[in-house]
Amino acid sequence: MDNLAEKKFKEWLDKNRIPYWYIDQSLESFSPSLKKYLIKRPDFMVLLPNFGLIFVDVKDKPQAEKYDKFFLFANEVDNYLTMHRTFNIPTWFAISHKKYHYKTWFWIPASDVARAGFTFDSKDGKGKFYSVPINEFVQVSDTDNLERIFSKLLIS
Repeated sequence: MDNLAEKKFKEWLDKNRIPYWYIDQSLESFSPSLKKYLIKRPDFMVLLPNFGLIFVDVKDKPQAEKYDKFFLFANEVDNYLTMHRTFNIPTWFAISHKKYHYKTWFWIPASDVARAGFTFDSKDGKGKFYSVPINEFVQVSDTDNLERIFSKLLIS
């Protein structure tokens, strides 16, 4: 695990005693049969008692400098939406950054990214992005647990 955000996310999961599997990103651990569904794998499989599981893709990124938004690659979002439709396993994004000292996490399911964001082509030729307002994310501090995320979902 060479990504600092992934390491900090794992520490948060461990601290809150949330069961998970870290998903090995090596090529030999990826089933050739999955390649028709996925272009990228999420980082964690989080197991939720009495609910099931979700995939979590951890992102190490600050919010946009001039806007209260996060930008996510459209091909990744679309990849996770295909996986959700095919296998009925939702994928969430959990975003943090050194700017937040990895003590604040912004959570959003891929399906909400597609619903709440809009796509645009990047000026640097990196492809399409979803631009998602920060108020669409569930903000979780390092002292919170997953109950905060799911209680907000049940209320809205």
